[in-house]
Amino acid sequence: ELPENTISKLGDQAQGYVFELTDKTHLPVQQQAQIQQDYLKMVAQGRPAKLIFRAGGKLGANALALPNNTIIVTDELVEMAHSDQEILGVLAHEQGHLIERHSLQQALSGLGFSVIYIAITGDSSDILHSLPSTLLGAGYSRKFEQQADLYALNLMQKNHLQTSHYANFLQRLSEESGEEKQKNSVMDFLS
Repeated sequence: ELPENTISKLGDQAQGYVFELTDKTHLPVQQQAQIQQDYLKMVAQGRPAKLIFRAGGKLGANALALPNNTIIVTDELVEMAHSDQEILGVLAHEQGHLIERHSLQQALSGLGFSVIYIAITGDSSDILHSLPSTLLGAGYSRKFEQQADLYALNLMQKNHLQTSHYANFLQRLSEESGEEKQKNSVMDFLS
């Protein structure tokens, strides 16, 4: 297991990359505050992540969880949602990734022997440069996605949120990303 400060550093670097790909949010402060409040009330479960809104740019409608306990949500995703419940479903899904530490596991599985080297020597300096791009470049495995979906659905039911909202939103996102992929395949690594 990597030390917590190393995990946080990796997440911070990955966050820096996301910031390079995105722009400052254009969402009204009041709307951001409402989503944040709903997230803390219905999704965080006493383990809140830092919620950051960004104008998606090349990322389009997207949300992602980083191992520095951060969830980044694009303006485009918020604007595509027909209700706050749809956004909460996505946030619950990303929360599931954080709780299960999927982003870290996915990145580490892609690094193989580098991780063994760190475990033996304790020297993680080289890996700090390659891991953030690995974090962003690796799509989550189907298993991780299913676990995060299950986490989201259970959480929504617990909070009496209609899971159909989440399912409908995922369908619209899927259709949208299908259209976008034809136009711009450069960023499909964050699907």
